[in-house]
Amino acid sequence: MEELLEQWSPNQLSPNGTFSYRVNLINVMKFLYFMSFKEVKMSDNYEFPYAPDNWEMDKAKQVAADEDLELTDDHWEVIQGIQEYFDKTEFFKPRQLLDALDERFHSKGGLKYLYTLLPKGPVAQGCRISGMEPPAGTIDDSFGSVQ
Repeated sequence: MEELLEQWSPNQLSPNGTFSYRVNLINVMKFLYFMSFKEVKMSDNYEFPYAPDNWEMDKAKQVAADEDLELTDDHWEVIQGIQEYFDKTEFFKPRQLLDALDERFHSKGGLKYLYTLLPKGPVAQGCRISGMEPPAGTIDDSFGSVQ
């Protein structure tokens, strides 16, 4: 969507001192088509606006406790990041999510730090706690998941 809006750039200053915009009709149609399928969702939880409808913090705490984790502020930040990623992307790409989390926690050590937070894998374990379905490649023990 942002790419479509970026193409609406000021063309030139008009004689009356305002900008005129060059609008590409195809881009307008793409934008309207995209928006017609985009579901606008507001969560009741202001701290987790991108959370799935059936997700609650108590459920996340229970899942974490079942996996021998005590959730800290950084865990909650990972959960927010995963939920936002799922909400804003059309097709889930585990590598893209992992790179985004690595960048977000780069100042604390990146992936090494994420694996200390979520020892069973930032994507797989993070998705479970976030209320998202972990991708198959991240939970298969023979596929390189952390044990």
